[in-house]
Amino acid sequence: MIKLPSEKKHISRKSFSIYLYTKDRPANEVVAPPTTFYVCRPLPSHIKPGLTLTEQDVQSVRGLIANRDELIQMYQNLLIEKEGKLREFALPS
Repeated sequence: MIKLPSEKKHISRKSFSIYLYTKDRPANEVVAPPTTFYVCRPLPSHIKPGLTLTEQDVQSVRGLIANRDELIQMYQNLLIEKEGKLREFALPS
């Protein structure tokens, strides 16, 4: 965090935001929101065929697998959510 010099402590920043919404949006203006794709960490380089795993190796691999599984679940949930929104847009009630 950046701190102001003591002689500038009386200065403050103000911000104002406004969001405008419409009931319907023309189809040619609808775009997919930006998406960040995360990449899982690879296995440590010392994990190779023939290696006898230490307890630390096992915990490391388990952690990497758990992280991968959580990432897959996040992307599945995101896909389900986006498909639902697309259906609502394409098939209004």
